[in-house]
Amino acid sequence: RRKTDITQIRKALDLYYAKYEVYPRAGACAYGTNCYVYSTSGPNWIPALTAESFFASVPVDPVNNLSGPWTTGHYSYSYGNVSTDGQKFDLTTQLENTGDPDRCGVKMYKFYFDNRNWCGSYSTQIYEYSPM
Repeated sequence: RRKTDITQIRKALDLYYAKYEVYPRAGACAYGTNCYVYSTSGPNWIPALTAESFFASVPVDPVNNLSGPWTTGHYSYSYGNVSTDGQKFDLTTQLENTGDPDRCGVKMYKFYFDNRNWCGSYSTQIYEYSPM
């Protein structure tokens, strides 16, 4: 379900981008602040997507227990501003399936700004979608 939810959220983010030519800010955070919002704040956790009626409520993680899915056992969705121009974002969750082929421990995700691997310092169960 998490991968399906992330795909739906990503599509809504792409619709927002098609309309405004930037991805929405994470809450009140400025672009480039590396600021995140989390599904643990409720069904309006990415306010721009509900304001634009892409969702009546943005999907939340099925467990949705703790913010910051980078730590083992923290199950939530996160969305963050990572570029100063609104052209990049991070959309992240943690998977429970230790054999999933799309998890960080297999894919070895990289920072967009310098291509360094960031996976090792976080849970290897991370699943992320970030635009290229």
